[in-house]
Amino acid sequence: MCKSKGGEVKKFLILFVLFIGLSLFGETYTVVKGDCLWFIAERFYKDPFLWPIIYEANKDKIEDPHWIYPGQVFVIPPYTGKERPVLTTSTLEIPGEKTPEGVSTPEETPVTAQPGESVAIEYGGRRVFNPEREHFQKKFSVTGLVKEVFSKKAVLLAGFITNQRIETGKIVKTYTDAKMGAVLGEKVVLNKGQVDGVMVKDKFVVFRYNGKVRGYGKIVDVLGVVQITEAEQNSAIAEIIASFTPIKNGALFYPLPELNIPEGEIKPVLENVEGRIIAFKEKGEVNRPFQVAFIAPGAPDVKLGDLFLIYRTRKARGVKGELPILPVGKILIVNSLDNGTASGYVVSLLGEFTVKVGDRVRLVGRVSE
Repeated sequence: MCKSKGGEVKKFLILFVLFIGLSLFGETYTVVKGDCLWFIAERFYKDPFLWPIIYEANKDKIEDPHWIYPGQVFVIPPYTGKERPVLTTSTLEIPGEKTPEGVSTPEETPVTAQPGESVAIEYGGRRVFNPEREHFQKKFSVTGLVKEVFSKKAVLLAGFITNQRIETGKIVKTYTDAKMGAVLGEKVVLNKGQVDGVMVKDKFVVFRYNGKVRGYGKIVDVLGVVQITEAEQNSAIAEIIASFTPIKNGALFYPLPELNIPEGEIKPVLENVEGRIIAFKEKGEVNRPFQVAFIAPGAPDVKLGDLFLIYRTRKARGVKGELPILPVGKILIVNSLDNGTASGYVVSLLGEFTVKVGDRVRLVGRVSE
C-alpha cells in the first residue's frame, strides 16, 4: 500500500509540475521573416516594450536580442498584467507643487504670457509673480506626442544623486514667516555676491540634501529656482521663479545648468543595458505612478529619455531554472550622470505590484529623433 501510495504521489507531482510548467511558460511561436522581439511582444502582449519577457524565456536560443531567425521556435510566457496607467502617447502630468500647511491652493485657471512677461497669480492670499512660467511647465510626454519628451520642470523635480559638494552658497534670509518658508514670487537673500561672481539675472537651483544612498552619494532634493534681482559685494537678493517646496533659511543653491531636453519619440530598442533600482526619492516602496526612482548605471550607458522596464526574476519548487520574468513597471529617465546613477519617473505600474529597491531594470525604449 505504501508503495502504491508513493507511486500515486510521484505521479501527482509529475502532473503538477507539468501543469505549472505549461501555465507559466505558455504557448510557442515560430519566427517568420521580418520579425523582431518587439514585434512579437506587440502581437502577444499589445506592448512592444515588454519584449524582455520573451527574451529572458528564450535566452538559450537567442545569443543577441538584435538577431532572431526565421524558423526559431520561442516560448511565449503568458502575461495578462494590467498597466496603471496604460502607456499611451497622451500627455501626462507629473506631481504638482507642494503647498505649505495652512496655505490654500490656487484654483487651476489658464494663465498665458509671452516669453519674459510677468504673470500675476494669487497664492494663499498673496499676490505673487512668475516671470518665466513657460520654462517650468507641469506636463511632459511619455512617448513623444509633443516635441519634447519631458519638461524642464520634470528634470528639476526629480533631483539626482551626487557624491560631491555641489553647493555655491546658502539662503540666509527670507522675507516671509520663517516657519512657512518662501514660495513663488517672493524674495530671498543669498550669502554670495559680486565678489563671488553672482550677477543680476543669474539663476540658481535651490535644494537640500535628503538622505544618503550607500555607495553612491547624497540625494539632491530641488526646492525651486531663483533669479538674482539685486547683487551687492557679498550678498544678493533673488526672486523665486519656480517653487516646488517652500524655501527656508539654510537651503543651499547652485547655478542653474543648461537643461537639454531630448526631442522625438520613444521607440523600442534592443540594447543590452541592465541595472537595478538603488533608491527612491520618497522613502518606502513605490505603489503609484510618477514617483521618482534612482537607478544604476548612469551615463554614458543611460541617456535622457530612456525607457526602462522594471522586473523581477522568479523561481518555483519542482521547476528547473528561473521562471519567466515578472514585469512590475516602467521608468522614464530624466537625469543621467557620470557617477553611475540616473533618476526618472515611474510612469506606470504593471499588475498589482509595487516597485522595490533592488528590482531589476532593462532598457526597452530610447528617443528617436
